[in-house]
Amino acid sequence: RTPAHPDGEIRGQIRVPTVYLPDLDGNQVVPEVETQMVGAATLRLSADESTLEYFLNAGSTQVTPIAGAHLNVAPRGFNGSPIFTLTAGSSPSLPLQGVLRQDDLMPVPDSGIVAFADFVEALQAGDVYANVETEAHPSGEIRGQVQASIVLPALASGTAAAVHARF
Repeated sequence: RTPAHPDGEIRGQIRVPTVYLPDLDGNQVVPEVETQMVGAATLRLSADESTLEYFLNAGSTQVTPIAGAHLNVAPRGFNGSPIFTLTAGSSPSLPLQGVLRQDDLMPVPDSGIVAFADFVEALQAGDVYANVETEAHPSGEIRGQVQASIVLPALASGTAAAVHARF
């Protein structure tokens, strides 16, 4: 603020990372899988939307080694193609964690995903899911659909602003 501009001379948007918290279970797999395995993931999209940090863990009352895990693109109720691999090596172990970038993307032109920005758009729309595969269920034993962002208008210091809420 200055005397010439008491309401502020310079303004800017503050961008913060966006966090998504999908829960994974067999009920979200298409078709549904009866399993004791459940999981949870934390996906953190950087403020500049150029990287995605992930942490995924799963467990069961039965010891079930995982065969792989991916982020796939498709809306709830539909199967889609993997666009990121979350596991490395021939015998992955939980928990899984890492950082995904443009170079890690497996483009799926038929789904409109050819660049990281396309992935971010699908993520924000709720068209991305985490999928954990096992030997018994190579197409996925548990799945967790990422919930779309909801933008709610709000007032902040007398100025219209947007508040992003995740449900």
